[in-house]
Amino acid sequence: MILVGTLWSDHGATLLARERGFFGVLRVVDDGAYRVLLHGSTLHGSQAVRERELCEPLAYYTRRGPLGRAIAARRTAFPEVTDAAIIGLGAGAIACYAAPGERWTFHEINSDVVDVATEPGLFTFVENARATGATIELTVGDGRTGLLHTPAASVSLVMVDAFNSDSVPIHLLTREAVRVYLDALRDDGWLLLHISNRTLDLTRVVSAIAEAEHLSVVVNRDAAEIGGASAAESAAEAGIPGSSSGASPTWVVLARTSEALDVLRLSAGFVDLPPPRGAPAWTDERASLFE
Repeated sequence: MILVGTLWSDHGATLLARERGFFGVLRVVDDGAYRVLLHGSTLHGSQAVRERELCEPLAYYTRRGPLGRAIAARRTAFPEVTDAAIIGLGAGAIACYAAPGERWTFHEINSDVVDVATEPGLFTFVENARATGATIELTVGDGRTGLLHTPAASVSLVMVDAFNSDSVPIHLLTREAVRVYLDALRDDGWLLLHISNRTLDLTRVVSAIAEAEHLSVVVNRDAAEIGGASAAESAAEAGIPGSSSGASPTWVVLARTSEALDVLRLSAGFVDLPPPRGAPAWTDERASLFE
């Protein structure tokens, strides 16, 4: 880790860390109110400077946003222990949702991200989550491969948080990938996909996959892609620093049965995802944004 103390002058924030690796440049910047993890120009998590002793997720992961509402609804409808497998670590904010006694395993392909998220001088989400009594495991490697080796029907939630950059890892959003995730899930388990993206509307892709795989799927009602709150409004509500960037938190949840998602429709602000309108489902052999 390269620690520096120079000003990130074009944004008026202090640059706390910068790491250049195989996957590009990571930066941690601090404007006095928020500490932010950036990969290139893409936000991968933020933490309130005054709340570093708390495990309080912000940005795309805030408790009042779609992810927070979904996990709260899950715990209401399915009160058993909620073990989870997550692809993508970012600053580690999702770890704050793990309860004492639960095992949440994160699969992160970029070891530099793991270094940043576990450095208490930068972010404290992972450290704070572990302090509650939850088991937070971090593995470095491709997430789909990691899920392939997860015991069948062993987790209640699979989350994939890897699609909000301009370069989408297509192999994580194909019919074959979704089958891998489903194999790891219990019968009533949920697959949550974070598909916020500045340039791509991935809702049609997910809808097509759900239709092809005979799955039920819902999306948060305020998602900009389906005509909800504007991107800037959604970002500002979610506490995303620099909300003028146009980022909007969009989460979809898939399950084997429609009944498994009823609690999201009734109490968490989710609606059925519209049909794909002729868009083909991506596969390992064929994927295109122009169809």
